[in-house]
Amino acid sequence: MADLHEDKVLSSSGTDLEATASPTLESPHPRDPTVLEYATSRLSTLKPPMNRVDNPFRLLGLLSGKQWLFFLVGFSAWVKLSQPRVPTSRY
Repeated sequence: MADLHEDKVLSSSGTDLEATASPTLESPHPRDPTVLEYATSRLSTLKPPMNRVDNPFRLLGLLSGKQWLFFLVGFSAWVKLSQPRVPTSRY
């Protein structure tokens, strides 16, 4: 007598398809971490490494003339664009 709870899928040749089919690998649904789990996993990344910083004046001395020109053009454009603009026409 056949078991009613056991369903088998048979192919046209009569072989069991579940036994011959390759298993599919499915990833489980990701679980959102709780606030505490998230915070504890991120605390180590929030602390800066506190590496020693070089003297900025010495680093500025390493710039070539072309690099200084690029810096001055960019700085002057930044200063010009940060000025408040006055409309040219008034109604």
